[in-house]
Amino acid sequence: MTLLLILTEIYSFNKLPLPKYYFFDHPLKDVLKGILLIIYQIIQFVFISVVWVSIFERKSFIIFRAIVNSAIIVVLLLTFSFVHILGKKGEDINALKRSRILYTGVVLGSAVWTDNKPSPSLAARTLKASELYKEGILDEIQLTGGNAPGELSEAEVADNYLKSLHVNSDHIWVEKKTSSTTEQIKFIKNELITKKDIKNILIISDAYHLTRIKEICSFYKVKAKVAASDLKSGFDSEMYHKIRESIALLIFWFFAL
Repeated sequence: MTLLLILTEIYSFNKLPLPKYYFFDHPLKDVLKGILLIIYQIIQFVFISVVWVSIFERKSFIIFRAIVNSAIIVVLLLTFSFVHILGKKGEDINALKRSRILYTGVVLGSAVWTDNKPSPSLAARTLKASELYKEGILDEIQLTGGNAPGELSEAEVADNYLKSLHVNSDHIWVEKKTSSTTEQIKFIKNELITKKDIKNILIISDAYHLTRIKEICSFYKVKAKVAASDLKSGFDSEMYHKIRESIALLIFWFFAL
């Protein structure tokens, strides 16, 4: 367990020449770090289970029992995380409109496809931002996200898409260095709230993503509202995103990543 933590620490602070591939819509470097930490946590569960079984049960098949118990713990945690993200919704857009408060909209980055095209997720988030801007809810739009596998960053691709939707480029800000939701929330806190003294922030992402955004904002004491994009997907795609998000939420709960 100590060795895994040391490897994760070394990996986090050394820029390895990894190819810019995406897995589960996350950069390869983030996926590898997550795998190391997941292995660490599973080993910890096995160790706790070994101690528990050795105290309260017979010692035959102790390792096998510990592994089975650990698998049950993991499944229960994933189930809890999955249920936790179900049914979460963003702000009531009509209520935001009635409040007459102008927000700075922050579009969280998502994958970029071949030829610098926004993925459906990135396109839906950006489209939602443009709609809120044209409805008078947003006065500025902050685009976030780097590490795209193509030539342009996620934020730059979103910027091009916004301009094609006739959003005034003077009201678009581009950030190209963050590569995860946690980094983007830190950016909001450090750059928008602390440095620019922006009070009203509306974070725009997909519905399945909103719970983790709220959890991260709460952890870093960031006051922001959230709005869901209008991304539509089939049952298989919806389940894939929710399961992936359940795993990401667990990793955040355990490691604040």
